[in-house]
Amino acid sequence: MAPSLAIFTLPHYLCSATNNYCKACNFLKQSHFLNLYYKVGIIKFAFALHVLMQQQQLLRLSPSSLGPAALLAASSTTSLRAVSPSHHASNGQTSELPDTTWDNLGFDKPISADYMFIMKSSEDGSFSDGGLQRFGKIELNPAACVLNYGQGIIEELKAYKKPDNSILLCRPEEHGLRMRVGAERLLMPAPTVEQFVEAVKVTVLENRRWVPPPNKGFLHIRPLLIGSGPVLSLTPAPEFIFLILVTPMGDYSRGGLELINLVVENEIHRAVRGGAGSVKAIGNYAAILKAHMEAKANGFSDVLFLDSVHRRYVEETSTANIFLVKDKIISTPALGEGTVLPGVTRKCVIEIARSQGYQVEERLVSVEELFEVDEVFCTGNAVHLSRVGSITYLGKKVSYCESGPAVVSQQLHRALLNIQMGHTEDKLGWTSKCKPTPYTSNKVGPQFEVYLALFNFHLLIGNSISRYLPITMKKNIIFGLTTEAVFRRQYGMPSSWISYPSRFICWVGCLRGQSRETSAMIQRTTRLHKLVRSIGVGSSLSSSSKLRVHRCFSSVAASNAEQACEQSVESYNVKKNEYADVDWDNLGFGLTPTDYMYVMKCSNNGTFEQGQLNRYGNIELNPAAGVLNYGQGLFEGTKAYRKKDGNLILFRPDQNAMRMQFGAERMCMPSPSVDQFIDAVKQTVQANKCWVPPPGKGSLYIRPLLIGSGPILGLAPSPEYTFLVYASPVRNYFKEGSAPLNIYVEEEYDRASRGGAGGVKSITNYAPILKALLRAKNRGFSDVLYLDSVNNKNLEEVSSCNIFIVKGNLISTPAAVGTILPGVTRRSIIEIARDLCYQVEERPIPVDELSEADEVFCTGTAVGVAPVGSITCHGKRMEYKTGAQTVCTQLYSTLVGIQTGHIEDKKGWIVEIE
Repeated sequence: MAPSLAIFTLPHYLCSATNNYCKACNFLKQSHFLNLYYKVGIIKFAFALHVLMQQQQLLRLSPSSLGPAALLAASSTTSLRAVSPSHHASNGQTSELPDTTWDNLGFDKPISADYMFIMKSSEDGSFSDGGLQRFGKIELNPAACVLNYGQGIIEELKAYKKPDNSILLCRPEEHGLRMRVGAERLLMPAPTVEQFVEAVKVTVLENRRWVPPPNKGFLHIRPLLIGSGPVLSLTPAPEFIFLILVTPMGDYSRGGLELINLVVENEIHRAVRGGAGSVKAIGNYAAILKAHMEAKANGFSDVLFLDSVHRRYVEETSTANIFLVKDKIISTPALGEGTVLPGVTRKCVIEIARSQGYQVEERLVSVEELFEVDEVFCTGNAVHLSRVGSITYLGKKVSYCESGPAVVSQQLHRALLNIQMGHTEDKLGWTSKCKPTPYTSNKVGPQFEVYLALFNFHLLIGNSISRYLPITMKKNIIFGLTTEAVFRRQYGMPSSWISYPSRFICWVGCLRGQSRETSAMIQRTTRLHKLVRSIGVGSSLSSSSKLRVHRCFSSVAASNAEQACEQSVESYNVKKNEYADVDWDNLGFGLTPTDYMYVMKCSNNGTFEQGQLNRYGNIELNPAAGVLNYGQGLFEGTKAYRKKDGNLILFRPDQNAMRMQFGAERMCMPSPSVDQFIDAVKQTVQANKCWVPPPGKGSLYIRPLLIGSGPILGLAPSPEYTFLVYASPVRNYFKEGSAPLNIYVEEEYDRASRGGAGGVKSITNYAPILKALLRAKNRGFSDVLYLDSVNNKNLEEVSSCNIFIVKGNLISTPAAVGTILPGVTRRSIIEIARDLCYQVEERPIPVDELSEADEVFCTGTAVGVAPVGSITCHGKRMEYKTGAQTVCTQLYSTLVGIQTGHIEDKKGWIVEIE
């Protein structure tokens, strides 16, 4: 047998007794329990370790085998076993689920399967060393780009089971290619098409018992690409994760093959020309939830959206393309405007229809045509091909198929389904069989594998233990007890997996194979060399290749253990002028993790319960969380300042709280009350007071974040929400510091659409503009100024701030009417300017007025008040007055004076932190 290593951690049980014995494995009797005594008190730990290797499987240890000891922290029941398709995807494997389960499958009740696939990007942006893990929660930094700026792409495809138990996929390479196109649009690396397809196949094979029997449904496959790396300013993530989760599904619409009824939405729009509507960005969905849910509340199946410019042309429904049938002509909206998703099912239906002699036109389809056609149907991976029974537009309803069956849509539905399910010969080469294949290192994973199931367990002894504690080695089985931080250092585990350096891991390793082969394998493996040496097994080992890491997230165990054993947050009382170890003179606007963050969960009734301060670290999320799949999230930005006397102050936090409430209503989310919001911000600042820069050296930037953390598969609001607040000391947002900015007017991409979510601080507004922003910076510009999406004529705002132009005594800024964010700094500057006797107008500003302005400046929480030195539009560079004697400088000095306590606050804007 080829040598291999399996290292994993088993559940830890904190027991009140010490004379318990594990009956499951006699040869480990002598080594199961280790009593550790520490100076802080006698704490007796019983660690039950059970390893049974048979046919390369690691089996579950049941808590019931531990005897009568009182368990204070229970493990999840996650089974630990080696994952290899060649071992587990045996032919003829059948489901263990009863028929009643398949008969009741729906799209709104996802069922968790066994495994998910995870692969991370490397430093050069390529993906490698992916692998299968037990399905469970993943850990993300609170500052992950996907959580703050919506940088994520989803895909959807299906697996069907044939009567011979073989499993078919339909055109998986098309989904892999579409993900790459979407990733390029959002400045993300992506797996190759080959990696994508093989990862899908491996995931399906390992979850094949969840593929419904023929004619009972399908296995829904959700590939997800997210920006997992932490960022603070608007920039692409430094790290990305590609993962795949699956769940058995029935029909998307509850009616199954019954007709669906649509309502045309005339206010909210799905996509903007020059936006990201033509890719499967997660940000395309949260903004339309309000229209979608209102339609369902009024008895409709879904919403049909019109274009945002003319409000006349049909685009698509919430999650599907649309087709109109008139005689032998089938029409569907064209892809040319970039607002319609190029659906894979759409492409299949077009090809089938043409092969059957229908004329298919891809063109602009006016809303009036809905009243003239014979049939209408929708296509998509989730809805398959659904016939439309009626459409309502401006109160007028038109019905279809009243005089007879929908012949064309039924014909196309049968033809497509027969190919996907393998009932008819696939002459087009669309289907791909999932066949068990060796899991080789040059494809998805390397030769040697390491399996970890980390149990999140906190000792009650603080941070006094920082070194590993080796236990023993018996035959070829190694036992070890170590802190999580040491394990990470010795093994080289990614730091994003570690939240608590003092957490302990109890692990068991098994070296398989002949001793010579094992020795050779150890010598070839750097990380194994370090790990084995750390427990005293080897001393002079060389290194080279890598191991793949599989982590099973024991989320239930983590939650239970933290509730049972989490220490209360130690006192964060420090002296007024005691500072963290930071080079304040060279502080920029990057993420500097502080000590604490505030976390609060939403209860089932939509209200937020009492939150608490936690050590800053990763948060756990279900891979199907609404924020990861549909971009359901909001963030805010505010700052804390240190006065000369050492006291800390906040600037208008109530305005941020109210803006979050307004945004939450738009995005179908509950939100904390204003008092809860302010209290959370205060607690976060107080706990991190040593990170507030000295006077004149910057501020503590505070990021409140509201995310849909509950799992959801079909398009709907999340069933659970998390509100958290983290902070970072910052100084200047732009690399120019206080120097004037050079702005570029963007002509290709748009930031927001009329009827979209541009007027709220939704995370979905930011990832689609990353490409334009990075392109401008590569050309030497500081930022991008966007124009309106309808006429491409009027100023809107810069990537992350509002804009003002000055002409004499007149200050003008675009009106906040739905596509422009009502900034707190913007509002403050307007009030200060009027107090200083300037005339301020909020109105549409044509781009031509830029050539006539004396000054231009930007405002925002992050940027403060930043002067603009030049703007380039249509190749013409326009320069503006900057310096000490400008309106911008006068407004800036007044605002900063109030914010820092140098100028008396007569408006009640300042909130002092006791």
